[in-house]
Amino acid sequence: MSNGQLDLLVLVLLGLHLAVLALGLMRRGRPAVLWLSGGDAAAALASLAFHPMAFRPPVDWPMVAFAAFEIAVLAVVVMAVRGVRAANVAIWLAFTAHLVGSGLAVAFALTFKINRLF
Repeated sequence: MSNGQLDLLVLVLLGLHLAVLALGLMRRGRPAVLWLSGGDAAAALASLAFHPMAFRPPVDWPMVAFAAFEIAVLAVVVMAVRGVRAANVAIWLAFTAHLVGSGLAVAFALTFKINRLF
């Protein structure tokens, strides 16, 4: 992956999060928030599954915490789809965390150029 591809990827992800936020603020957009949060969590866990080095000794504890957060997000998405009321607040908190993460990824990608990606 080149720097240009990384820049495009994080900009598209941030744009997608902002579009879903706009839809979510209009009462009809809650399913979009659910699907994007679930998709973010599934993609992050799939990426960790393809690169499991963080879980081998020595264990990378921040990555373990990240994986636990994404598993919790998937659980909250399932609960929200099933109609659990408490999950409605939690899904917005998870979406906000993903939105902030996308913004930070854009700032990082546009600030630093990396010689070797994947």
